[in-house]
Amino acid sequence: MSESTATSVATGKTTVTTTDPQRPNLNFFKRFQYAAGDIGCNCAYAMINAYLFFFMTDIARINPMTVGTVMLISKVWDAAIDPFIGSMADHTETKWGRYRPWVIGAAIPMVVLNVMAFTTFPEWNETARTLWAFTAYFASVTAYSALNIPYSAMTATLTLDSDMRAKIASTRIMGAMATGLVLNFFTLRIVKYVTNIVGSEATGYQVAAIIFGLIALPFFFICFFGTKEVVKTEPTKEKYSTMFKTLKNNKPFWCLTFFFIVWGFNALGGSMKMHFFTYYAGKQMMTANNATIGSFASFLGTMSLTFIVKYFKNKGHIIGYAALGSCIFQSIAFFIPVQTAGGEIWYYCNTFLASFCSGCALGTMFAVQPDITEYTRYHHGIYAAGFLSAFTNFCFQFGGALASASSGWILGGFGYVAGQEQTPQVMMLLRIMPHFWPALMMLMGSIAMFMYPLSKEKYNEITAKLEKGEYAPGVVPMSRA
Repeated sequence: MSESTATSVATGKTTVTTTDPQRPNLNFFKRFQYAAGDIGCNCAYAMINAYLFFFMTDIARINPMTVGTVMLISKVWDAAIDPFIGSMADHTETKWGRYRPWVIGAAIPMVVLNVMAFTTFPEWNETARTLWAFTAYFASVTAYSALNIPYSAMTATLTLDSDMRAKIASTRIMGAMATGLVLNFFTLRIVKYVTNIVGSEATGYQVAAIIFGLIALPFFFICFFGTKEVVKTEPTKEKYSTMFKTLKNNKPFWCLTFFFIVWGFNALGGSMKMHFFTYYAGKQMMTANNATIGSFASFLGTMSLTFIVKYFKNKGHIIGYAALGSCIFQSIAFFIPVQTAGGEIWYYCNTFLASFCSGCALGTMFAVQPDITEYTRYHHGIYAAGFLSAFTNFCFQFGGALASASSGWILGGFGYVAGQEQTPQVMMLLRIMPHFWPALMMLMGSIAMFMYPLSKEKYNEITAKLEKGEYAPGVVPMSRA
């Protein structure tokens, strides 16, 4: 760490300030340049998460049980390749850094493939439509992983300062939430506008995907040219199989990973939300309104992290309290008479509170993730930011894969028929799953994060020792073994 002297004009006293190139003071503009990557991801990919399940069942008219199977296979593939991508990123060494080249290299393919996922051909038979949907979605999730896994790992290379990482994560998720707010407000409105002109709802979704894809591309370039990887570590040379040793006795990692898993399982309820508003509430546009309000509240929740984080000695506990709050409000939503005008307003207010809590949890998740990199390096002697990020994402994607597949299987099993009046059993299912299921997931997640052991004090002790070349007793860095 270098030192510089400065003389106060008012007092004439000389003060000593410290500057550390691995702990830069990243102002909001610098943090925004990194966050631009997540803005681009959400512009290009949030439509996949929010609307593709409904698009496949009700627009492409693919059997919901088949849709579930398609999503399961695609997401299992996605989950399986994530650790490989993370490991390859850890092994990357270029003049632009370790992770930045992945962001710019995967951007255009991902945008194009997302548009293909929202393309269907009504004149084809169902088998052909299903094969097209499978191929497009399969390729899309692959491109997304090649971009998002290195992007997430990059946080660990921007600074060693734990609180600054929280600010980076907060800015990143605020950008993502703001993007989600815009996307949720405009997507269905764009779809309906285009449908009214050309008479094809499928074309409406395709045009919306094109618009948001084109908006996304400049943000990836902002991220690439505006960020700098300053944390200096040697490129990982260990074999992929060796990296799994970092998971042994890694309690902070497993607490966070479990939370990512239950967050992924939320998709089981979330994927039925549009069906809930369409068939139970009878107000499909509530999907857009509710999602917009939720995105705005999540944005505020994430923004609050900048102020909240300094009052907690353990960032994991922030997630625990936020998830518990989300659990309570998600449960309340089940009882709201959403079909009435007053109930609709009440539902929106409840969504605001639940989403505020979720936004706070989500922002903190990504603030906690890079801290585990140093914990792992200290206890195992391996720098594995990409691998750890990828493995966490693997668990998240696998949970999401099972959840998405189960959505289709459950709907099909209960007798759901697209575009038809639904049975009382289906109606009850559409009430329970979007509310009590995510409430249960958040309750389980909060318990895990209250057990998260890596406090700020412990983290600072670890980073101080690492900078001196010290490791946990008995640990020999792999590169020196």
